[in-house]
Amino acid sequence: NVTEASIWDAELSLAEVQEIYNSGAPTNLATHSAHSDLVSWWRLGDGAHRQDTAKLGEKALDYGTSDFVELSHHSQLDQDHDDEWSFSTWFKSGASGYRGLYIKREGTGGYKGNAVFLADGIVQGYVVSNWALDPAITDASIFKVGNTVLVDDNWHHLVMTYDGSGAAA
Repeated sequence: NVTEASIWDAELSLAEVQEIYNSGAPTNLATHSAHSDLVSWWRLGDGAHRQDTAKLGEKALDYGTSDFVELSHHSQLDQDHDDEWSFSTWFKSGASGYRGLYIKREGTGGYKGNAVFLADGIVQGYVVSNWALDPAITDASIFKVGNTVLVDDNWHHLVMTYDGSGAAA
């Protein structure tokens, strides 16, 4: 399950991430101190079909245990490897396997984009300027893997921020 998914066009600070976390309770991001950097936000998780309350106007769909955000192409999501951005969501970990939490990539050419996945309960993040290049070419992609296994059927808050530097921290 996924709920409270949001995309930002800035690298969020620790204080801004803590404001989203809100002591573990969902909060209204329309009143967040960095709201001007909020690209899109989907509440999800309440069983209702929702229209996005932020800037993109895409539909967020909630079908029981298969929450997802359905995005068509939008230029505000065309983050490149030198653009700042952040992704935030709450997710409920469950069975092991491979599942995407956020994926945005171009459908042709070098397939540039970014993604956040769970692979057997471990968070993985990608920032890619060219998927088609050999992964050994370090300036083509950044790949970061977490070190905590989250296969416990509990809710977890995840924020991935990227500063546009071309390096993983």
